[in-house]
Amino acid sequence: MIKKLFLIFFLPILCFGKVYDCFPFFNEIELLQIRLDELDDVVDYFVLVESIETQRGGPKKLYFEENKDLFAPYLHKIIHVVIDEKHPEFEMWEREHYQRNAIMRGLKKCKDRDIIMISDLDEIPRKYLLRHIRAEMERRSAIGVTFEMILYRYHLNRPDPIVPLCDGTVATTFAQLKEKNPQYIRDKRGKFWKFKNAGWHFTWMGGKERVRQKMHSVVDGTDKEVTDESIDNMINSVPIIPIDETFPSYVIEHEEELRAADFLAI
Repeated sequence: MIKKLFLIFFLPILCFGKVYDCFPFFNEIELLQIRLDELDDVVDYFVLVESIETQRGGPKKLYFEENKDLFAPYLHKIIHVVIDEKHPEFEMWEREHYQRNAIMRGLKKCKDRDIIMISDLDEIPRKYLLRHIRAEMERRSAIGVTFEMILYRYHLNRPDPIVPLCDGTVATTFAQLKEKNPQYIRDKRGKFWKFKNAGWHFTWMGGKERVRQKMHSVVDGTDKEVTDESIDNMINSVPIIPIDETFPSYVIEHEEELRAADFLAI
């Protein structure tokens, strides 16, 4: 009986290894809360990377460091990697890749069979799929699997009508990752087998000012001035849907709070 219980409950855990959820962090406090709430009971460690530079090379506050108290229930799981050096010699894409590859600084205690998920913060996988990552990799002799996600723009309840799906989180083992690097694995995600309907990509969230700030910070943004009217036109071009059971539980439970923060459209 004891042997049977061990096989049912503990052997899968020992075989599976630990799960590390890894992502660069800009300033998206609300999205971080949604992510941590969604994945807390299926992830062993969150590797959060933030830099004193934006991807475009401008100065950036350490937003997570300044707001750690908001995430007290999760701090024992968060490995906080701070890139505190500047690299004016980098082109923008070099800097973006450098910041993503700094994920490796948070994986120093990993073992080969540990699962490493590489995402942008706003790409949130459905937690029930995490238990299937290793089986799919082994069945397909793959170095990674990709989570295909529904794309939302500007508000959590505005699904993109033109590009409804996108490749988001990619997962691999540490054995595979240490032979390459996080950016290499992410660049290959379009070639891996995909979990379908596997999560949510919530991009350009938080209202006009935060959209503008992101445009002036990320590698695929712009240095040009962006008017309120142009941002309003972009936001209003995407239809609104009601919140239902297909959304992360945190969104359902904190609907009014997220509306007040301009993360949900009215």
